Amino acid sequence: METHRHNSLVHKQIKQICSQEIVTMNISTIYSNDNREVIPIMKKKEKQQEYRRRRRPRRPQEYIDYGHTRFEWIQLIATLTVPIAIGIFTILNSFQQMNLSKSQFNVQLRIAAENREKDLLIASENRQKDLDIAAENRKKDLKIAELQIRIAKDNRLKDLRIAAENRKKDLRIALENRGKDLKIAELQTRIAKDNRQNDIRIANETRLKDLLIASENRRKDIEIAAENRRKDLTIAEVQVNIAEENRANAVRLANETRSNDLLIASENRRKDIEIAEENRRKDLKIAEVQINIADQNRQNDIRISNQTRQNDLLIASENRRKDIEIAEENRRKD
Repeated sequence: METHRHNSLVHKQIKQICSQEIVTMNISTIYSNDNREVIPIMKKKEKQQEYRRRRRPRRPQEYIDYGHTRFEWIQLIATLTVPIAIGIFTILNSFQQMNLSKSQFNVQLRIAAENREKDLLIASENRQKDLDIAAENRKKDLKIAELQIRIAKDNRLKDLRIAAENRKKDLRIALENRGKDLKIAELQTRIAKDNRQNDIRIANETRLKDLLIASENRRKDIEIAAENRRKDLTIAEVQVNIAEENRANAVRLANETRSNDLLIASENRRKDIEIAEENRRKDLKIAEVQINIADQNRQNDIRISNQTRQNDLLIASENRRKDIEIAEENRRKD
């Protein structure tokens, strides 16, 4: 930019000098033309002056060529030489500046090439370092991935072992609970049978007692009737009919009482048997419900253990897949 400004200033100066020289040349030509016009008017004076000049010794600067003196020509040449020299100097300077700029450009190209080579060397070294670091990081990531896979396998084996142990424990607990429930059901069945037998025994004992009471009452009634008969026979024969009637009434009452007692005893026995059967059915239903609940609990425990095992297997497989994807992603990044 500075060289361009210098060249523009030099060209401006050359243009000013050339314009000044052209103006002076025009003025000199005008003066010469005026002199040519004045010559025919003042012929005598000119002839006298010319004669005098001829007689005087001629000087080099007084010679006139093409209407100008040698001094004017020398002045013109000197005036033109300066801008020409300045132009030549400017051209040479511009050529020198061009050569200098070319040399500087070549130096800059050489420096840029050297810097580029240095940058390429540094970039290759940095790339090699980055590749070494990436390889080292890849090895580390592979080792970490192997450790993670090994840990995942160990955790999976541990989870499977724990799930198997939990399943065994659950099955053992379910079997124990089922055995307990079966024992409880057997005990309840045995208790129901014992209660039924006790109810039957109590009903039989009650029936026997009722029969004994009825027979005892009958015997007492018979004894009372016989005693009354004897009393009646001893009192009077008149009262035989009354005694017989009383005896018939007593027998009828005894028979009615006996039949009533037998009906009551049979009704009580039937009710006791029905109650015992009802209790037995209830106990059997309760035992069946408990057995069904135990089986359902066992099935639920087995289903929960299987579902837990499947969930653990799914989680372990998902974790393994994620670890493999992470390892592959790290490998691709490396």
